[in-house]
Amino acid sequence: MLRAANKELSGVQAMLAFNEILSQRHVGSLIARGCESQAAAFLAYMQDQDTQLLAGYLRDGLDDQTLKYISDRDASFLNDLTNFHSRYGTAWVEKTCPSN
Repeated sequence: MLRAANKELSGVQAMLAFNEILSQRHVGSLIARGCESQAAAFLAYMQDQDTQLLAGYLRDGLDDQTLKYISDRDASFLNDLTNFHSRYGTAWVEKTCPSN
């Protein structure tokens, strides 16, 4: 049973890593086409969505080890998560960027 759970956890982590790679490719493509403002806006949106996700995990309860991990790296971030409100909601509309 533990082996199946580990395989499933690895699968979830692989999907998360793959999604991150897709986002990085998208940002790279925007920058390569000279669309720096769209790239910056997309990065701000991605950070907002990740922060919203972490805020939900915090509300639901995180273990002490995870709280320490976050706090050790950014002492004010847990407080930021407690008070977080998304600037974007769940919808993202990217401004058109010309292809070169």
